[in-house]
Amino acid sequence: LDVRFLKFYKIRFTEVKCTLTFFEAENYDSARIELKNALQIDATFGEAYFYLGRVYDAQKRWPEAFRAFQQAVNQSPDHIAANVQLGRYSILAGDLPAARARAEHAVELSQEKIGELGATWVDSSGPETADTAQVDAEKALELDPANETATAVLAGIL
Repeated sequence: LDVRFLKFYKIRFTEVKCTLTFFEAENYDSARIELKNALQIDATFGEAYFYLGRVYDAQKRWPEAFRAFQQAVNQSPDHIAANVQLGRYSILAGDLPAARARAEHAVELSQEKIGELGATWVDSSGPETADTAQVDAEKALELDPANETATAVLAGIL
């Protein structure tokens, strides 16, 4: 969880811990309530929108998840994970140019932080490397459609 969640918005630690506890325990309704309460305090709180998107995504409420991730990026354009999630949704919607734009933006934001998300594949040096990355990413997404690493790799090479 981003330190800004605590530092800049002065949400009590117990509320934050409660939200994460609910999310990790898959008690998504309670996590959603806590996040909506945080957004009532500050409607410009991008991190809360991001976690709300994760809650909706876990509940398979995809239109709401997409809107929450979009709101997270609207409030915090440099939020890497929210950009990756929007890229993932763009891939699922078949909008590959939007997915590529999100992946490129995420790469620009922090090459170091997204190394695990496939930055080496994004700038791959040859078609064989890209083909291998695409096959691997597609297989990973078949096993786990929520795999952020595979989504970022696929978005970066398409």
